[in-house]
Amino acid sequence: MAGLFAGNRGRPSWRKAGRDEGFRVTGHRGRQWDVRRLNRNWGQVRVPKGGWVRFRWSREVPAGARSFRVTRDRAGRWHVAFAVVPDPVRGPGAGEAVGIDRGVAVSAALSTGEMLAVPGLTARERARLRRLQRRLARAGRGSARRGRAGTAVARLKARERDRRKDWCEKTSTGSPPPSGPRRCGFRRST
Repeated sequence: MAGLFAGNRGRPSWRKAGRDEGFRVTGHRGRQWDVRRLNRNWGQVRVPKGGWVRFRWSREVPAGARSFRVTRDRAGRWHVAFAVVPDPVRGPGAGEAVGIDRGVAVSAALSTGEMLAVPGLTARERARLRRLQRRLARAGRGSARRGRAGTAVARLKARERDRRKDWCEKTSTGSPPPSGPRRCGFRRST
């Protein structure tokens, strides 16, 4: 409300179930919380008053982590993110400058003349998304079928968002050469 009265924010909105779900655990590792690796793909984190919670191990937990956040996205996926100040990332040392123009019709146009396209959903996934959106529109408000249809739509949208984010990360860091969706393991659809 203070932001509303100061004139720099709008009226606060009510909390909505299923959106921005999650909680944050702070404190020193070992006393308030602990994390351990179970095997190559899985780990566990001890949540106070919650016990051990399993999560998919995607990268090493930094030694300087003071807190972590457990969140749930709209697709129903739970995520554990450990907060730490990252080390600076050095850019590629080629010494050449390249201008990048980000747009709508072409995702990125380089000054070298190369056009880069962000991968999206395949034709089959787009057809499934349209079908699910029609099912969602016909479902009654507050019904279990509407909830299932909404979750299925959110999963497809999350897959597209993850692909775009992965492409941006790989293109900006130069992991594979930036030449479009085929390099990122996605099939180009017509």
